[in-house]
Amino acid sequence: MTTVFPQYVNSGAGGLAGAFVHEKNRRSVEPALLGWWGHDLHTRFQMNNRMELQPGVKGFRLSNQPVLLVCPLQASLEVFQMTSMQSLRRKSVLLTGYLEHLLQRLYGRDPARPHGPHIRIITPSDPRQRGCQLSLCFSVPVADIFHELERRGVAVSTRDGSLKRREEIKQTFNRMACAFKKFSLSQRDPVSKMWIENRKTHETELQIQ
Repeated sequence: MTTVFPQYVNSGAGGLAGAFVHEKNRRSVEPALLGWWGHDLHTRFQMNNRMELQPGVKGFRLSNQPVLLVCPLQASLEVFQMTSMQSLRRKSVLLTGYLEHLLQRLYGRDPARPHGPHIRIITPSDPRQRGCQLSLCFSVPVADIFHELERRGVAVSTRDGSLKRREEIKQTFNRMACAFKKFSLSQRDPVSKMWIENRKTHETELQIQ
């Protein structure tokens, strides 16, 4: 069984998710919890106290969907129908690659100061081996960095130690300028300046079709 996590349609904790059960497993995989919506529709209201489980993923349903969660999910899916996964992936690769470039250029290890503060990206650099998240390892305690970024409106998550995650997963509305803004808070190098001056060209190519 494959679970479709809600974060991929810009949802979050507590949001609706989906599940997929392959046709070959539709009669061999049974849910751990049973609900009346998993009962066969034709005999559901006979009240004979015998469970007639629907095969496949339909048998995993417990009850009717919460309407207040379904409405924003439907709105999000309508936005995704305006584009394609190919377009989103193409934009994702460019956004994450640009953020990776800024991190390496501005905050990578300096050979002249090998023991100076720096950031190490532990996510694979090959776009084919990663999604749209970068996990960063800091040479200094991460708590102060996390709170300062949070204060400036940069959304990140942190783990114990020196690890912090930065995501560019919202390809539907994030732009190159959003990635650059995280770095223009403190400094601007010539390469980044060139990106910002040409951001309209880049963003035109990445707009949802």
